[in-house]
Amino acid sequence: MNSVRARTVQLARFLAGVGVPWWHFTIPVVLTALAAAFEGISLSLLIPLARGVVAQNFTLVNEVPVLARAVALLPQLAQRPVLNTSGWLVAIIFLTAWLKIVFKYLSGLSVASISRRAVHTLRQIVFDRYLRFGKLYFDQSSIGYLNQVLMTYTFKVTEPISQAHLLLSTVCQLAVYLASMFSVSWQLTLFVLVVVPPLNYSLKWLLVRIRAASRTIADSLNEFSKQTFNILSSVPLVKSYTNEAVERQRFGYLSGEAARLEYGMARARQLILPLQESITLFTVLLVVASMAWLIARGHAAASASFLIYFYVLMNAANTYGSINRYRGVLAEVSGPLQEIRAMLSNEGKFIIPDGRRYFNGLRDAIVFDRLSFSYPGGRAALREVAFEVERGRVTALVGPTGAGKSTLVNLIMRFYDCAPGHLFIDGVDIREYTVRSLRQHVALVSQQAELFNDTIRNNIVYGLTRVPDDDLVAVLNRARLSEFVSQLPQGLKTAIGDRGVQLSGGERQRVAIARALLKGADILLLDEATSALDSKTERLIQEALDEVMRDKTALVIAHRLSTIKHADKIVVLDAGTVVEQGSFADLLSARGVFYELWQAQQFF
Repeated sequence: MNSVRARTVQLARFLAGVGVPWWHFTIPVVLTALAAAFEGISLSLLIPLARGVVAQNFTLVNEVPVLARAVALLPQLAQRPVLNTSGWLVAIIFLTAWLKIVFKYLSGLSVASISRRAVHTLRQIVFDRYLRFGKLYFDQSSIGYLNQVLMTYTFKVTEPISQAHLLLSTVCQLAVYLASMFSVSWQLTLFVLVVVPPLNYSLKWLLVRIRAASRTIADSLNEFSKQTFNILSSVPLVKSYTNEAVERQRFGYLSGEAARLEYGMARARQLILPLQESITLFTVLLVVASMAWLIARGHAAASASFLIYFYVLMNAANTYGSINRYRGVLAEVSGPLQEIRAMLSNEGKFIIPDGRRYFNGLRDAIVFDRLSFSYPGGRAALREVAFEVERGRVTALVGPTGAGKSTLVNLIMRFYDCAPGHLFIDGVDIREYTVRSLRQHVALVSQQAELFNDTIRNNIVYGLTRVPDDDLVAVLNRARLSEFVSQLPQGLKTAIGDRGVQLSGGERQRVAIARALLKGADILLLDEATSALDSKTERLIQEALDEVMRDKTALVIAHRLSTIKHADKIVVLDAGTVVEQGSFADLLSARGVFYELWQAQQFF
C-alpha cells in the first residue's frame, strides 16, 4: 500500500508540473460524495419501506431518524392508507436514487474532461520539446519511438486520473453498501466479505456505439499521426524556415480535434454504469411494487429485508472490482512516465543555445577559424578547419565521403552547436546571433529534398505567407518546373506522397530549389544537390541552381567536380581537415588531392 501511495503522489506531482494541479479534482470529488450520500439515503429508506409493505404497517418508518422527523411534522401522513403512504416513500426513494445516478454521471464526465485536457496539454508540451531539440538528437533517435512517446505514452500516463476517480467512487459506494448489508445481517455480510460474486457488465448496444465512435477517432488519429510524422521527419526544414510557431499551432489544432473526439467517446463510455444501475433500480422498484400488489391481496411474501440485501449485494459485487484495477493501471504507467520525463529533461537533447543579436544579412564573409568538431562518442569530424566564404561568391566544398563537408553546412545552419570563437559571420561569433534571424537569411537544398506529404504548391511556399501567384509562376520558370507542373491534371494541387515519393529524384530537387528561390535568402547552402542524377536531369538541376546562385553567397558541396568549374573558390577536405584551397585551374595544376579526385571521375 505504501508503494501505491508513493507512486500516486509521484504521479500527482508530475501532473501538477504539466498543468493538472490537484484542485482541478475538487468538482468530481464533491459530485462523487453527493452521489454516495444520495445512495445512502435511498438504501436507508428502501429497507423500512420493504418491511412496511410486508407488514402493511408504516410505523416502521420511525426507525429512520429522518423519516421519523418528517412524520412528526406531518402527522396526517401516518393516517393515510397504506398504499398512499408507500407511494410517497417510493417516490422519495426513486428521486434520491436517481439523483445519485445523475451526480455519479456528472462526476465521471468531469473527470473525463480533466483527463482529455491533460492528454492534450501533455502532448503539446512534448511536441514543443521536440521542436527545441537539436538535429543531433534526431540523428540518433527513431521517429517511431518519438511518435510512440507523443501519441501513446502521453495517453497512458493520464489513465490513472480516471482510475483514481473510479477508486474513490468505489470506496464511497462500498462503505454505503456494507453499512446497509450489516444492518440487515452481520453474519451473512461477514461471509460475503470472504466470497465476493464475480463482476458482470453487459450493455451491448452502447458498446456498439462506442466501437463506431472509436473508428471516427482512429481516422482522426491517422491524420494526426501523418502530420506529426511529416514534421518530425523534416525537423531541419521546419527549423531552417523558422516555422516552429506555425507547426505548434497546427499541431495544437489537430491534437485538440483528437481530444474532442476522444471526449465524445468517453461520454458514451461513462453512460454504461449509470444505465446499468438504472436498469437494476427500475427492476427492484417493479419487484417491490409487485410484492405490494400481492400482499394487498392477501398473498404471503418472502422476507423483504433479504430481497433488499441481495439487491445491495449485487451492486457491491459489481463495484468491488475497481479497487485492484487502480493498482494495475498505476503499475503500467511507470514505464511511460519514465520515458516522458526523459523527454522533459535537457540531457542529451543537443538544444542549440540562442543568441541575442539579430542577423540582418551577410555583409562581408563567413569565416571558419581553426574550427574543430566531434560527434557524441568522441568521433572527430573536423580538425582545425580554416577558410572563408566571401559575400556574393560561390565557394565549393569537395572531398571524399566522410570528410566533414555536410557537418560544416549543419554548423552554419545552427543544426549543430560549435565551440565559441571558431565560426564567425561578419566578424561576429555565430553563437551570438538569434537562431531564428540567422535561418531566415539562409536557404538549404540538400541531397535528399525535404518534402511533406502535401501538394506541390504547399511544399514550395512552405514557411511563407501570402505568396502572389506571379511570384510563384516566376519561381517555377526559374526552377525548370513549369513544363512538368503544366502536364499534371491537378497542377500545383497535386499531392506528392510521403517525402515526395510520387516524384522523381530530379523533380523533388527542383521543388526544393523552387522553395529556396521563393525564400529569397542571401546565403545559399547546396549539399550535393545534383548527386545520383542522370546527365539530362543533372543539366536541368544545374541550370536551376545557377538561377538560385545568381547574386547570392553560395557554399556548394559537390560530388561531381564538373559542376563546380566556375566556382570562385574550391576548398578540399580530407579526414576533416582542409588540405587544399584555390580555383579550379590552380588545384588541377597543383596535382594534389583535388587532381586525384578529378582523375577518378574522368569516366563521367
